[in-house]
Amino acid sequence: MKPVPNLHEAFKDRGIDPDIMPDVSMIPERFQQALLGYYCLMVATEAVNEGEEPDWKDDDQEKYFAWMKVEEDEEKGSGLGLSLGDVDYYCTLTDVGSRLSSLSEDAALHLFNTFKDQYERMMLNPTEK
Repeated sequence: MKPVPNLHEAFKDRGIDPDIMPDVSMIPERFQQALLGYYCLMVATEAVNEGEEPDWKDDDQEKYFAWMKVEEDEEKGSGLGLSLGDVDYYCTLTDVGSRLSSLSEDAALHLFNTFKDQYERMMLNPTEK
């Protein structure tokens, strides 16, 4: 795992200009922020994993994702808390895309703690105030 201090450094690490975001103007506005959050998390995950991708053919290789528990937050209407689950030894199930998988628990925790705003951007519906 390579600790990445912020999104700007993650983009630089992967050779991507941090000042240029994908054009999502053709996507309905209600989906735009979620897509940008997902894009940023894919870049951050790749940087933290140092470009190494999980081997999905290797059942012995552990893969991690920081699973969030959504809790009410007066300011946002909802918020994110953190909990990590175990993988069942007999049956492996996933609810996350492989692009956001980490190769260690420390990497998953680092990603969540450092890029929590991007997880919120990707996973939570914006609320009207």
